Amino acid sequence: MQIASKTNHIEFKVASLNDLGVVYRRISSIRKAMDYNQQAIELAETVKKEDRSKNLQKSINVSLNSIGNLYSRLNQYNQAIDYFKRSLVLETELGNTLGMAINYGNIGKCQESLGELDQALENYRTSLAYNEQINNDTGRVICKTNIASVYLKKGRINEAEKLLLPTLPTAKRIGDGFLVSPIYINLGWGKMVNGDYADAKKNILEGLRVAEKFNIRNEAARASNLLTDSIPENW
Repeated sequence: MQIASKTNHIEFKVASLNDLGVVYRRISSIRKAMDYNQQAIELAETVKKEDRSKNLQKSINVSLNSIGNLYSRLNQYNQAIDYFKRSLVLETELGNTLGMAINYGNIGKCQESLGELDQALENYRTSLAYNEQINNDTGRVICKTNIASVYLKKGRINEAEKLLLPTLPTAKRIGDGFLVSPIYINLGWGKMVNGDYADAKKNILEGLRVAEKFNIRNEAARASNLLTDSIPENW
């Protein structure tokens, strides 16, 4: 960001602002994240539409998607969906398969939070199909983890586990705690529902450890909630 500012390179400045927003979102600093992503889109839109490069157009879509994610974190799911849909339209126009995959997945996440499980599942599967097209392992992990979450909510515990167990090694190889933590927590959740409390505890605690190591506060809170509210007193 410092170098981009010195050279007054708008594309790099916008990209840096967006990346800063993503980093702050990952550690749940929502206000800072929103500030950076809003700055990014405002700066990008100072360039006339007909003069925008493809990279700048992509950055605008990243800003829209990031702001949608922040509204989702604030539980304002309908506003989040509006931003994701705006981004999706633009990504489709650009033919950006990765961007389309991300937006379908994020729309699904909001629908899941609203209890619209069938619609969420449809969008997760669409996202997974796009990630398969571009051979994107990170996207595959995210989609399969999300699909498993819906299965757990529908009581389809065995199906969820069959998705999560083979996905875990890929997440570990990528080395992103943001991917690893929810898999362990969801595995623990499934074990807990089945009454296998020893394995449930082991998996949830590992998910909590990873979340705390990488400062993933929302997953740490979810793991703690499962441990404190959903386990028998004599566990």
